[in-house]
Amino acid sequence: MDTVGTFEVAKELAALHMLTAVHKHYDVDQWREFVRSNPECVDYVAVSSGTSEDDFKKLSAVLFSFCDFVEDGLDSGDCSGQDDLSRCSQWVL
Repeated sequence: MDTVGTFEVAKELAALHMLTAVHKHYDVDQWREFVRSNPECVDYVAVSSGTSEDDFKKLSAVLFSFCDFVEDGLDSGDCSGQDDLSRCSQWVL
């Protein structure tokens, strides 16, 4: 049951105010589209990740896509360090 946390499941559970741990196989562009298309779900999803350096980079990019949604003018291309991440701390556990 590694990939039951899909965007489709997240949408259904978010409507019931339930959290979904979304699987790690979605790419950054898919996450951006999900966040932009489903703002009502943002508070009810957790991002899953692997443990490699590339996984961490992907996780960071995904979390910055949440920042793009929340803060006007914050471009993920401008997010490069801890200061940027702290501006989005509400999305980081």
